[in-house]
Amino acid sequence: MATLKEAFEIISSLPSIWDKHRHLDPDYLTSIKMGASLADEFGYRGVLLHYNLHAMEPWPVVSVILESTRFLTPLIAAQPTNLPPHTAARLCMTAAALFKRRVDLNLIIGAKPEEQKSVGDTLPHDEKYARLEEYGRVIREILVAAEPYKHSGKWYTYDNFVLSPPMHQALLPRVFVAGASPAALAVARRVADIVVTHPQDVEAFKENIADVLSQSERKVSLSVRVGIIARSHRDEARAVALERFPQTRRGEVVTKMKTKAESNWLRALAQESLQADGDQFSSVFWLGAYRSGSAYCPYLVGSYDEVGGVLSQYHALGARVLLVDGPDTRAEFAHHDAVFIRPTVPTADIKAVRAQS
Repeated sequence: MATLKEAFEIISSLPSIWDKHRHLDPDYLTSIKMGASLADEFGYRGVLLHYNLHAMEPWPVVSVILESTRFLTPLIAAQPTNLPPHTAARLCMTAAALFKRRVDLNLIIGAKPEEQKSVGDTLPHDEKYARLEEYGRVIREILVAAEPYKHSGKWYTYDNFVLSPPMHQALLPRVFVAGASPAALAVARRVADIVVTHPQDVEAFKENIADVLSQSERKVSLSVRVGIIARSHRDEARAVALERFPQTRRGEVVTKMKTKAESNWLRALAQESLQADGDQFSSVFWLGAYRSGSAYCPYLVGSYDEVGGVLSQYHALGARVLLVDGPDTRAEFAHHDAVFIRPTVPTADIKAVRAQS
């Protein structure tokens, strides 16, 4: 029986420059190198770089990661308002040519309306996803074009564009599409290799995400993004969670602001977390971290076996890529490994696992 580490492709996430509580060193560049090196050492397959339109450009960090690690594949956001498709293609080609390594692309529309308006992007939500679909198709077509590339679409036009040197086909980026709205899932089903979602509790996740994607004519892998706090005993894990993510008035205000986000999943997470008591744990699935204003996703909090059991449930529903919030220290990587060495639970035993969790 496969372990969770064998069953999932595990991708860690590096902190943004604003996440100073997560930095392993006062110098941000050193902190990035340390976080990436730990992920590489513990056998993770990739690392996610945070992206904000108004903050540091993450692409130069790709070179740092590729120079500091042996195996990690950077996963970096590509957004139409910030990066033309031919530039995204050139950056992937450059990494492949210089480092003989792949860089994956996370296609996003942007979650903050105020950011998009600041650069003149006022398209409605669903139309942004329509543009994102053409954006993703153009990137792919440029990278595989055997002849000068031509394209005439609604958003992009190319006439005899040539990528030089040609992209090494074995190092083509995989395309991730993030989102949970009907528009996002429709685009993901047509252009993505992997769709990224923030998980809901298992039953809601099955109905709203897994079942929808299972109807796709194309094969699309499913990824869940979640944080993990696991210890030998449930009570210890919950104490660590409350210490790391204290429930404050400021966190509640930040979360209320997210109820106005353009992203469907950010709005839904904010609304659901505000309805819950952040100090209480009704199950392994916990929204208190998100409600604190210091985390970007839900967390699984419990014993190693409990957290492993819930991850098995997501795996049974088709999730094959796990985007983990952090970890940020060697000790946390070790706690995560104590979860990941657990075997996956056979689908036939999932009902028993749900009863326990």
